[in-house]
Amino acid sequence: MVATLGKRFIDIPGVVNAQAHATRSLDLQLFNGWHNPSVWYAPWTNTFGNIALFMPVGAVLLVLGHTGVRRRWGIGGAVAIGVALSLGIEITQYLGALGFSDIDDVLCNGIGAAVGAALMARLTPRGQAKVLRALGFLSAAAVTFLLCGLLAGIFS
Repeated sequence: MVATLGKRFIDIPGVVNAQAHATRSLDLQLFNGWHNPSVWYAPWTNTFGNIALFMPVGAVLLVLGHTGVRRRWGIGGAVAIGVALSLGIEITQYLGALGFSDIDDVLCNGIGAAVGAALMARLTPRGQAKVLRALGFLSAAAVTFLLCGLLAGIFS
């Protein structure tokens, strides 16, 4: 999430151009990025990247909905919260001129949350705990990598 909203402030040569994300753009037409993309792989990385980005979100939200004896929400609730979170990110991007606000992102993030929650629902509580530990480790490693890169001046 930090990388999504922080693209305007982080330059990673060949990967992220901060200046390109210092914009306020709203796209409400589904999948129009597939027509005349700037590079051939852009629609693929945008679509499947957003799905992959929100799969862990859906998995974690499902587990949060099942804490203790009481079940607060299931897969549908995890998806609804995931979509609301995605919508919040897109609104923040638009209001803060932090990048491109796109309805495709909300849809693909919702699909990712649904896939993540559905896969997590198939696991036993012990399996869910293993997945959560792995997700926690990967998240910590990604944040550490980003912070080290920023401190070392690799990313400006």
